[in-house]
Amino acid sequence: TALPIYTSEELRGKIDDKKSKTEILHKLESVGKQGSSFIAWYGKDEVWLNKKGFAMAVTEAVGGVFRRKKSGQLVRGTRLRRGWHTTAKASDCIPPVSHLVLVVHGIGQALSPGSVATRSFKLSNDSIKEMYEDSIDGKIEGRVEFLPVEWRTSLKLDDGVLDRITPPGISQIRRVSNSVVLDVLYYMSPVFQPEILASARSSMNRQYGKFIQRHPGFAKQARVSILAHSLGSVVAYEILDEARRSEKFKLDFDVENFFAIGSPLSLFWTMGGRVDSSSAILPETICKRMFNIYHRSDPVAYRWEPFILPRYSSIDPVEVSVRKSRSKVGSDGTDGGGTEVSSSFWTKVLGEPLTEKLFGKTSKEEVEVRLEKENSLPNEKKLARRYDYALEEGFIENAGQYLTAVTAHLTYWTSKETLRFVLDHTQ
Repeated sequence: TALPIYTSEELRGKIDDKKSKTEILHKLESVGKQGSSFIAWYGKDEVWLNKKGFAMAVTEAVGGVFRRKKSGQLVRGTRLRRGWHTTAKASDCIPPVSHLVLVVHGIGQALSPGSVATRSFKLSNDSIKEMYEDSIDGKIEGRVEFLPVEWRTSLKLDDGVLDRITPPGISQIRRVSNSVVLDVLYYMSPVFQPEILASARSSMNRQYGKFIQRHPGFAKQARVSILAHSLGSVVAYEILDEARRSEKFKLDFDVENFFAIGSPLSLFWTMGGRVDSSSAILPETICKRMFNIYHRSDPVAYRWEPFILPRYSSIDPVEVSVRKSRSKVGSDGTDGGGTEVSSSFWTKVLGEPLTEKLFGKTSKEEVEVRLEKENSLPNEKKLARRYDYALEEGFIENAGQYLTAVTAHLTYWTSKETLRFVLDHTQ
């Protein structure tokens, strides 16, 4: 007769393991590269997953793993239970989406298709964790959803000409060059740029349309922002700038925030010969807020503020750290102006002389002097709000910024500071 594998009633783990049966009533076994495993039924309510091999040695360190000895052979097992401990309530489900963030990738997407989708999914999951950690009673009213905007993968731009003219030697290097570096050249070409912008605009509208279909109530109070990385920030900005110049280029939604991360946007402003630097900032009718978030060791990122007002080249950007962002940066950035010194912890650990060698001699007093530079400017020579936000550097970055430059351009996707900053301006 078939053994009832599970019961539908609630299991609370009250079975006394010491009195459990030792005879295996039913067994399912599997053998693979990582070793063998089997599920053994000692009773209808007592089921164990047993594994033999190296992989289980790691699992053994996790709670809930027990040992049994059968026929002189040591096996490691995890108790399996089906059921629930508490009845779910309607309030237990994740809250509805209150803000949609469209994530625009930069160069190299053709080399790793789908990476922007993976990163967006991770941002959505991490954002929920962050919001629950910040909540007072363990409840949140709304959440932020991140959706990918993939504009490069589907484009054929040169109809395969580039592949035909590429010599076969050093194929891997040429493949990286063709898939990464040439994205910039394609965008700068008057022939291919319109095609790139049309693809990105279409992808944004398509993602928004699909989202509205699944969340019809969201359209009534839609709050949408754009998070764009590297060349993607240039593409996204140009789309918004075109909407300023012509109604036919408007997106299907209003943009609340434009977050540029690792952005060379001001370099493109300079190369494009933009004469009126103040016009670089989009009007609030197109985009309410613009933020330039960058890592100091990122060789691709450039500041915006000195382009708009040259005297800001001597004024530090607003420093972003997890500690400051939890108190929320104000709209003008004044409460995130870098009054905390990142090396203070290391001063206690390493002593002041060694810390100064690694971090420089920046002190609270010096930071306050830098802030005073901006405060002393006449209102007509001061920006109405801050745009440049620099990620706080850690011990390793300060000790070897040239080594960090290799990875700094991608650090935003795993940076808790970046995610925290975005959440503070979208919740």
